[in-house]
Amino acid sequence: LTELDGKYHELKITVDRPGTDLTYRQGYYAVDTPKVDASQKKVDLSAALLSPVDSTAVGIEATLDVKPGTLNVQVRLDPETLSTQPGQTGPAGKVEELFVEFNAAGREVGRISAAPSFEIKPENLEAYQSRGVTMVQSIPLAADAVKLSIVVRDTASGRVGSLAVPLDKVAR
Repeated sequence: LTELDGKYHELKITVDRPGTDLTYRQGYYAVDTPKVDASQKKVDLSAALLSPVDSTAVGIEATLDVKPGTLNVQVRLDPETLSTQPGQTGPAGKVEELFVEFNAAGREVGRISAAPSFEIKPENLEAYQSRGVTMVQSIPLAADAVKLSIVVRDTASGRVGSLAVPLDKVAR
């Protein structure tokens, strides 16, 4: 295949060993991943931020560590939901992160965004494949924050994941 023509292409695989049964994909559609423009990216982030239900297109787990006036958020991202390209030393990718604190009235009381890149060295590839990539972000903790919304977008694919974390029981 030399071009993405949008058509279904049948696969046929044979082996030269009698009595061997093969299990394989019967075919594929040769389509390109749609490009996401900047306006759509903003809509996706806003929709994930405002939704009462977490988005799971990018798998997110978060661990919080509270220091006086600061919330250290350790975010682990599921490798099955991230896009990577070859980097200098191994697979590499980039995500956009948005951390928004809300008060009891639902009003935004704090916001931090970041766009970290990651690259997986060959000696860390097995750990990445089983546990994903972990990133840490420090956030000034608003005194009246009762909820932290974390939104992550995979830059290459445009997939978005979100996670709402209650802060009302966090020791300050």
